[in-house]
Amino acid sequence: MEFSVDKKITIPLRLAGIIAAAVLLSFPVSKYIKEEKFRPAELNNFTAEQIQRAQDKESSFEYRLNALMPLNRNYVFSPLGVKLSLIIAANGTSGWTQKEILSALGYNNMNYANGIYRNTAKENADKLAVSGWINTDKGSALNRVYAHEMNRLYKAEISEVSNFNARGKINKWCEEHTNGLIPYAADKTNFELLITSAVYFDEKWEQEFDGRFTHSGVFTQRDGKPVKTDFMHGEFIARYYEDEDVKILEKRYRDTHYAMYFVLSGDKRVDISKYLEKFDGESSEDMWHEVWADIPKFTINGAYGLVPALETVGIKSAFDKSKDAEQGFCIDEMLQSCIIAIDEEGTVAAAVTETNAELAASPGERVKYFVADTPFAYCLADTKSQEILLLGEFAYIG
Repeated sequence: MEFSVDKKITIPLRLAGIIAAAVLLSFPVSKYIKEEKFRPAELNNFTAEQIQRAQDKESSFEYRLNALMPLNRNYVFSPLGVKLSLIIAANGTSGWTQKEILSALGYNNMNYANGIYRNTAKENADKLAVSGWINTDKGSALNRVYAHEMNRLYKAEISEVSNFNARGKINKWCEEHTNGLIPYAADKTNFELLITSAVYFDEKWEQEFDGRFTHSGVFTQRDGKPVKTDFMHGEFIARYYEDEDVKILEKRYRDTHYAMYFVLSGDKRVDISKYLEKFDGESSEDMWHEVWADIPKFTINGAYGLVPALETVGIKSAFDKSKDAEQGFCIDEMLQSCIIAIDEEGTVAAAVTETNAELAASPGERVKYFVADTPFAYCLADTKSQEILLLGEFAYIG
């Protein structure tokens, strides 16, 4: 069956990378892996405007963390990976530290949060993996109790390692659970307890872009520089939303409840989570349109140290070693490596998060056009739960 399109969408894309998730779509793996290791860069030196948005408690956690992503380059991160890692970490804390983590994520109760993410892990068992690594050179009985509780709640794979073999085993786990997209993790082995998580996603578009119509076009970067790049072109029947602030195209994957949402919002970063709600419910049936879309092909990777960003969002005590006795658990580092690639067939993406812890045509008027030839955001989301696996922005070529 062929469809003509009511909406034409062209999107400049910029991706963002966060904690503990790996997503992979069906592409040749060797096409994306770079020989050098992912080298985490700290997210810091935030502008006053970024900090103000990150501390807006009326906004979603996804929006607040996204507000702190880089302004001068493309990025990609996994909100689900970050939230899952923080919930797992929160189970090892108590008192104010636990309340602080839960408050930042929008929850009041540890059992309630565990219920949500335990169900998320269960429903996405084919895509989500969690592991706990206990360093026997430094670990304690308390570490083992905590790690095995995570196995009970989240089916986390629990392994004992030493300073000698930790890096090799963890790298192998990362490579296996991202299908080779992220074959390396951080280099440090001097940890007591390390929590890693990966989300694996391998799907194709429900309606693929026809490669015969891929064409060269001009993308205007955030710095105003016009750059030639390849645009995919497709004409689809798809859900599309538009108001005075945004244009959003939903692009579904075949035989799944996942979709990619491309968002054109000018230079403003919007709270995508709130817009996802519009695609759920009876009114969403009115969103189906004929859409003509032009979207750049792209590959983006990056690695981030997340502690400064999470502290800015409001999670401070979990990283404060002076409060070990009170909270029972201290996070030394939270790192994420992430990669995403989008082409005519589908999407490939992967992210690994490490939490290092110590205890303590002339279509007519009906057609919608979505032309991403200026910076745009995107997110890969579960259409049932509205959980965002990946969130990012595309604003620069190369």
